[in-house]
Formats: sequence, C-alpha cells, structure tokens
Amino acid sequence: MRKFKLLAFGLAVLTAGPALAGLEICNQSDQRQSVAIGHKQGDGWVSEGWWLIEPGKCSTPVKGDLKNRYYYYRATVPSGSFEDEGFYFCTQSEPFTIEGQDGCTARGFRREGFRKIDTGQTATHFTLTLLSQAEAAPVEDTGGPNAKVRYSSLSQGQFGEPFSERVIFQGCDAIDGLESCAFHANGWKYYAFYDDPTPHGFLVELEDIALNMPMAVSGDIVSYGDSSVTISLSRVELLPASDSYAVYRDAVQGSWASTDDPAYTLFVYGSELHEYYNGEYTGTQYIDFRNECSELPGVGPVMLQRPQMDPESLCYLIENISNGWLEIVLLGNANTLRFRKTD
Repeated sequence: MRKFKLLAFGLAVLTAGPALAGLEICNQSDQRQSVAIGHKQGDGWVSEGWWLIEPGKCSTPVKGDLKNRYYYYRATVPSGSFEDEGFYFCTQSEPFTIEGQDGCTARGFRREGFRKIDTGQTATHFTLTLLSQAEAAPVEDTGGPNAKVRYSSLSQGQFGEPFSERVIFQGCDAIDGLESCAFHANGWKYYAFYDDPTPHGFLVELEDIALNMPMAVSGDIVSYGDSSVTISLSRVELLPASDSYAVYRDAVQGSWASTDDPAYTLFVYGSELHEYYNGEYTGTQYIDFRNECSELPGVGPVMLQRPQMDPESLCYLIENISNGWLEIVLLGNANTLRFRKTD
C-alpha cells in the first residue's frame, strides 16, 4: 500500500509575503492538511490547532505583524506521516490552545514533533506553502553514506545565533592546515571546521557527498568574515534533484579560456570561479544562478558573480553554456564574453 508523506523541507516552500501581515499557511498538496503551530508567547510557549486547510486554500493561524522570528508547525494528512525536526509541543485530537511545552502526557495531552519556520529578522508577514509527494514507503534516516538527514551531537544555540539555510555543497578540504567542509548560499561561503566546534566524525561523513549537492543545513553562526561565515552544524539534509539550476552548475565546471584573450583563463570548481592571467592567479568569484537579476526583472537566466572580498555581485545574462562554450553578457554591457572549454 502506498503511503502519503509530507516532504516538509525542500518541498515546503518558504517565502516572504509582499504586503499582508501574519503567518499564512497554504496547502498545495492534493489532500486536506491538519495544521498545528507552536510559538513563543511572552515568557512562555503556546501550541494551537487544528487548522483544516483544503487543497489550494490558505489559512492565517497568526494574524497581525509577526512578533517572533521562529514559529513551529505540524501538518498531517489521513494515513500519512510527518517528518519533524525534534521540536516538541503538546497537542490533542480536538481543537486546542495549550500553554507550555512540558509535561504533555501528565496533563492529558499528546507530545508531538514539529518543524521550525525561520521568518527572518524583520518579516511582518510570512507564507509557508505545503507540498506533498506519494512514496512507496517512508524515508528511513539510519545514518551512513546514504542517509538523507544527518544529525551531529550539537544542538542549536550552543555556539552562536541559530540559523537554517538552503546551500550548495562545496566539499571538504584542508587549507593552511585547517580542515573544513564548505557550503555556498546567497553569495556567502559557510565553513564548518573539524572539531571547531562541529564533531570531526560528523564532517568525515560528508566527505563523500557529491560536489554541488543541494542541502538544507541548520546550526549556529559562530562568526562572520567579509564574505564568509564560520558555523557549527547540528543537522544536514540532502536534497538531491531539488536544484533548478543543476544543469548550469554541471555545465560550467572545469577549465575555460577566453576566445578574445587566451591568456585569460577560468577554473570553475563547485560554486567558485577562479581567474588566472598568463597562469597567474588573479582572484576568486562565488557564483550562483537565478531566473533574473533584481536590476532587470524578466531577463534571464543569469549567473551571479560575487568577488571573494567584495559584497557586491555582478549579474551576467547567460547566452549559452553547452557543447564546450560559455557565453555570458554583463548586464548593462553590450559585449559578449566567450570562453572555450579546455579540459
């Protein structure tokens, strides 16, 4: 018998709303969702439910400007399962508003797992969109190289500001004697250093993961650099086949030479573009792909390039990345930059 399962990260799309206020939950699955939420209220916690949301409909459990950055939710369907993230609140079968997280069963309630929503630091409105997928059986996260979800021994909040982010995996390496695993997102490079504080064994398990694997990571922000972030990791979830721009990432990998000036060459590895002139290293750009640039909506796809030591990104229209050719145009410039693959 096929079981219905809510895929809550990667297929749960989190977007900031444009003008309304409140926490809105929209159901884009093909079954009715029963939704409960948990959130901070004053000095304590409260859980509330259930909002019954039909397919294609939305509901707003929290009305008015959002007061908290983090909210928590549980969404279930008949004969389905829900992947929680280890955040627990009290619930019951009937509609409820329950104060406090502790002693659920002793008070006659159920203790059930929720997932976290990060609305950002300044959002007044946030929309959570629930999607679903039919699966033959639930995913078992048993650890090891094939596990989709992996947990370290660290909990969030131990070493800095908690965060959750969608990232692209850059691999694990040793630079200047320091071992780390690295990730890219939104023009930033995230470093998790071995035993500083992420456990060594946990990062070793990431070493065999494919370059450019999309992931969802959670942990703490330990410190910031000019274009880098040092983090501790508490959770990593692999999201294979969820990257809409995977074809561009794969095609751009490798060595390239300019057709206008062959002395100018590029080497792309993961989300990093390294520049050389006459064989001498001249700089590194962090790259990403989007449908369009904010400066010129509706024109794309584009490649964003952020210099390693510069907060400003450059936006290039992609004319062609195929058959050994890379042709891009800097927006605002009429000249096409053409590169031929050399490896």
